[in-house]
Amino acid sequence: MTLHAVTSSDAPASSKRVRDPSDVTDHLTHAAPVSASTPAEPATVLRSLPSFIDAKTHVVDSSVDPASVSVAQWTGACRLSVSPRIAHLPERGMLVVANPRVYWWSESAEVGVAIEYRSIIMHAVQRGSADGEPPAVYCQLGVQLGDEVGPGLAAVAGGKPEAASREEDEDGMDQDDEEFSEMWIYPDDVNQVDDLFTCMSMCASMHPDPMDEDDSDDGDSEADRAAAELMMAAMSGDGAAVSASAAANLSAAGAANLARFEAMFEDAAGDE
Repeated sequence: MTLHAVTSSDAPASSKRVRDPSDVTDHLTHAAPVSASTPAEPATVLRSLPSFIDAKTHVVDSSVDPASVSVAQWTGACRLSVSPRIAHLPERGMLVVANPRVYWWSESAEVGVAIEYRSIIMHAVQRGSADGEPPAVYCQLGVQLGDEVGPGLAAVAGGKPEAASREEDEDGMDQDDEEFSEMWIYPDDVNQVDDLFTCMSMCASMHPDPMDEDDSDDGDSEADRAAAELMMAAMSGDGAAVSASAAANLSAAGAANLARFEAMFEDAAGDE
């Protein structure tokens, strides 16, 4: 199998995007921005799915941080596999890739989880294998997902949380020192794997590492929001949605990220 891996700050380009399937129509509304003032937990249990703004109708507002706006960039039915396994986490459900977070929701179980982008330290396209394994988007999380959501899922299910299974190395030592989880997302429509990956990359680029933010002054932070806005406009095919002056005022890091994104976008368009 082949892994096309990037960190969450990379943004491969694609002109395609999965829109709102009929099973999430009720959740696509004029949702209020998500507050980003308080540091969020790496992952939380959901008892209901939030409302989202349809990416097709969303109008980019340069005065609002795009990372805080609940725009659904990708939605689709998927199968989810997590290692270490998490008891009471539904294997089948719907994935919503929105600007603030990634949401996993089971309509039948009426439970789900929301995962912060900063918890996803790497994601990649995993191509299908000769033995029949379907293509997927692979994610490595910098936390033990079961520790974050296991107790809450067990409470919803009315059971007791199970201890996450831990692997041992060749010397029989517990590998608890490596506090991370792995997650595989298998869209029911295997042709949407690349689109899912692209939208996750775009949204992840809106959530830079806090330490990087500390190294920048307020001017850079404000200017770099324009980079995310320009990326969103490019993804939607509406480059005129953001003024040209926004690009001219980017910080050095923001300009470099935007240039890399535009180059990949042009290369992808040339290949079509």
